[in-house]
Amino acid sequence: MKTFKKVLMSTSVGLLLGLGTTQAHAFLFNIGGYSGAVDIKFDLYTAECATTPGNATPNSPCYGGNNSGGAAIGPSGGTLNETTYGVAHITDFETTSSNILWAAGQNGEQILAVVYGIADKSITSPDSGTTFNIENVGCTGGGFCDGKIHLDFYKIASTDYSGIGAGGITSADRLGFSTFGGVTNLASSELLGKLEFTSGARGTLPGVDLFQNTNSATLPASGSGNFLADCVSGPMCTGSGGAPNFNTNAEANASDFSGQFTLRQATNGGGWGGRSFDPLSTNALPEPSILSLFSGGLLGLGFGRRFAKRRG
Repeated sequence: MKTFKKVLMSTSVGLLLGLGTTQAHAFLFNIGGYSGAVDIKFDLYTAECATTPGNATPNSPCYGGNNSGGAAIGPSGGTLNETTYGVAHITDFETTSSNILWAAGQNGEQILAVVYGIADKSITSPDSGTTFNIENVGCTGGGFCDGKIHLDFYKIASTDYSGIGAGGITSADRLGFSTFGGVTNLASSELLGKLEFTSGARGTLPGVDLFQNTNSATLPASGSGNFLADCVSGPMCTGSGGAPNFNTNAEANASDFSGQFTLRQATNGGGWGGRSFDPLSTNALPEPSILSLFSGGLLGLGFGRRFAKRRG
């Protein structure tokens, strides 16, 4: 009986040590230890930059170089100015069979994302103006653009979220190239992960990071699009602090995320021109907090058994 008690105590200590590690990072969202395919559902609002080049102004919060006449288009058009940016609200993380793993508002949390650095590489119409193929890459103009399209995820408190559009986050709330009022500047804002779009949005055609097929070359427009992205930094990309790890290379071209979206006209004001809908597909690895909890228990059990053996 004494040996059993000692084993149980050692196991409990191991579990508590693992639990203590998890609680130290309890500020991050989790998806219950799930491992496998995940669809991230989002509601993305986008705005186009004004034709005036240069850095952000109150009426044109966009970034680029010094091309006269606005954003340059095409690989031979000099530096590529940013043409589009946006803010997304993440509604849920779910399995491919629609089982909800995390939903907006859970534990008093919301997840928002900012997308920025989008430039037009080319805009063509295969049918003389009825539809348009828009190929996007990262902007290169000015001192902010780095040739990449970025998508950054942030967790905020639900009490700090007032929606996107009139009365909430507007297109003019942009504070900098990667910062946005109501998303990145809050006391409750915590970075979850940074994604970068990767080449392959048009399949075998190289050098396209985002592809859109629309009924207009400018917003507002309707259509669809797709992109690939890699998880490059933050807890979502490393599994640290109890967050799920999405750095799995499980999507097309060994990317971490594959996005398919439907584009519609935004009608909620706030200066937004486009509204895009999910999903963003990825794969999750087990959360390390769960693994540490389990291994901590086994570690305690091992010590207990060795101790019992010596005492026996």
